Amino acid sequence: IEYVNNGGTLILNINQLNQFFSHKFLGIEKEKEVDIIKVKSPVIFEKETVNLTDSYNTEKIIPKGAIPLLKDAEGNILATHNKFGKGHVIISTVPWMVPSEKLTNNWTTMIYEKEFPFIKYFLNKINDEILPVHVSGDIQYGFNKLPGGWLLYLIKKIIPSKSYALPQKSK
Repeated sequence: IEYVNNGGTLILNINQLNQFFSHKFLGIEKEKEVDIIKVKSPVIFEKETVNLTDSYNTEKIIPKGAIPLLKDAEGNILATHNKFGKGHVIISTVPWMVPSEKLTNNWTTMIYEKEFPFIKYFLNKINDEILPVHVSGDIQYGFNKLPGGWLLYLIKKIIPSKSYALPQKSK
């Protein structure tokens, strides 16, 4: 709480909320009876819409000062933003931000080459608002905050990366 009060941004999932977080801090209140509802595509963020190909659930909440960031086609709140002190609290109401069918298995196998569009969409929007500049294109980048400002570093991939999964052939 002190981190947010001093200017930090905290991103929480609905499953992480408990009695130790006040309604003033979160800006929302959970329903007394958990009300799980299906997310209806498309997801609406301001004037943009994104169609989700997988099935997602969300938990119904009561806003108590937080403003909705994401809503589904039926107006169900999928993410909120609450200003607390000098900082911000962002909450996703979609359990772990993964499709509902992924929550039913035991997560015993890795999922390769699977995109989770809700996570991608949600994190891209947060990056666009939090980062000091926008970087696009086929390039890696990073930021360091310095006392006098920001350092942006760019890494252009010129040659393919070596794969160390197989032993190298000797000459």
